[in-house]
Amino acid sequence: MGKGKEEILFNEYERSAMRFHDRRTNDWEILIDMQHYGIPTRLMDWTDVLGVALAFTLYDTRDDCENSAFYVLDPVALNSLSGLREVKRAPNDADFKYKSIYWHGQPFMPVLPIAIDCMFQNDRIAAQSGTFTVHGTDAAPIDEQASKAIRKIVLAPSAKPEAREFLEYANLNAFSIYPDVIGMARHIVRKHLE
Repeated sequence: MGKGKEEILFNEYERSAMRFHDRRTNDWEILIDMQHYGIPTRLMDWTDVLGVALAFTLYDTRDDCENSAFYVLDPVALNSLSGLREVKRAPNDADFKYKSIYWHGQPFMPVLPIAIDCMFQNDRIAAQSGTFTVHGTDAAPIDEQASKAIRKIVLAPSAKPEAREFLEYANLNAFSIYPDVIGMARHIVRKHLE
């Protein structure tokens, strides 16, 4: 997605979304909402909870004949590739402003992804212990850009039934991960019809 499209989507969402939730106080909150509601952004969702990552890996697939995978990220190692010493705290870091950096390249234009922490501004982010990477100008897959900071974990077909059993015992299901009406409905269907 080009910079022009990014700005158009951001501005349209900002203009239109005010009537659906409380006014957002900064650009990061708006961008996180956009990602949450399915508008393309430069954000990629991550979680701090291994069980949630496993649930995402298995949630929409029942194909136990093929490998599945998830990724484990070292956010400090990732950010060190961009010369940063820590995970950025959006929006609290006064020197890390979304529009300044990603639209105007001030004080720098990131090439590689940068790991950020954010406020748990909605129930889904809180339930998922959500966090993000913000992607820069390099469009290559993150595991190619940052091979020293990321590891792919392959889940073999033979491990999937036990992984699903773990998720059941850990109460990690559609309703606990998506604590809203849509998640509740998915959970009821899965529980009683699948």
